[in-house]
Amino acid sequence: MSVAVVWLVAGIPALAVAAAMFVTRSRRRALIGYMALVAGFGVVASVDRVSGAMLGLLIALLYAAGRGGTADDEHGLVDDHVPQVTRRVARRRVTGRSAR
Repeated sequence: MSVAVVWLVAGIPALAVAAAMFVTRSRRRALIGYMALVAGFGVVASVDRVSGAMLGLLIALLYAAGRGGTADDEHGLVDDHVPQVTRRVARRRVTGRSAR
């Protein structure tokens, strides 16, 4: 098989599935995204090492960025650590209510 055929059969579908799985911050979906990338890596690297290295680099960058880790927990949203008072002040500014 040529490199173009391998990318059309395995590389691009693996990238598409992984992109769809990494859109939200869910650990389960990130795991599926990693599995799709690793499967694509295995197929592409068996034909062309440079193309496999490109997928491997993407896997390493996503892992280093913390995708799929504890920060992507479904219950741990980013603003859980913001005090409730701060949220109320910002909400009053948006709605135009006076402070009580």
